[in-house]
Amino acid sequence: MVVASCPSGDRAFFSADYGASWKPGERVSRVSGFAPFDPWHSWALATDGTVLHTSNSGVTWTKGPSLGDAEGISLLMVLPTLGFAIDNSKRSVLRTTNGGTTFSTVLIVADLYDVYERAGTHLAFSDPLHGIVSAASELGTRVYGTQDGGASWSFLGAE
Repeated sequence: MVVASCPSGDRAFFSADYGASWKPGERVSRVSGFAPFDPWHSWALATDGTVLHTSNSGVTWTKGPSLGDAEGISLLMVLPTLGFAIDNSKRSVLRTTNGGTTFSTVLIVADLYDVYERAGTHLAFSDPLHGIVSAASELGTRVYGTQDGGASWSFLGAE
């Protein structure tokens, strides 16, 4: 299943045949980015910062919390219940353990550069427990790691 936003941004479309044909889903807020997990579960970030979730391949969407202005926010889902949002404007990493219903701040890097002026912040997980955040800062690139699914983060070093 593939989910995409239309050019006007207010409707998600889905494809069961890898893009050969498309069907409209319900109307949603304007979307600035998608975080797909599997053929059924996807999350989207509306331009107003609202997190949207589908568990039926984009046919219907559920509105979640607002994370603020979507510019500078990106989403990554590690499991259907576990995911993260990087909020570069607040220089923080947020975590959800309930599929995006709520998010809480788990890491703040006070000396990050503004993502639009420098390299920004990047997040990657090798499995649901082990992940890293690399963040451009005034001190160079700072790297943080987690071994517990993002509940806690440790400073690993700076470049």
